Amino acid sequence: MLDLVREESVNDRIHLKFAGFSSICRYDKQKDTGTIEVTYCPGPGRRLVDSKKLLQYLNSFEKREIAMESIPIEILKFCIEECLKQQPPTRYA
Repeated sequence: MLDLVREESVNDRIHLKFAGFSSICRYDKQKDTGTIEVTYCPGPGRRLVDSKKLLQYLNSFEKREIAMESIPIEILKFCIEECLKQQPPTRYA
């Protein structure tokens, strides 16, 4: 079972660690397991990745056939799309 085991913010960097990640290897159809760690800087817009949505997304890989090499790209796409959905912060004059 996938779990968020660490969520911390240090020096404007957000670090998320998920243990128990699993997917199905598209080549040999065996279960692949591992730990996923995501570290990012929110940047000037301060758009943050919702760790609960990311956890739910990562859980969707459990029964999905995918090459392990493709998973980081899929996660990056998800994070970018989620951040772009957010309204940019307003500035007061």
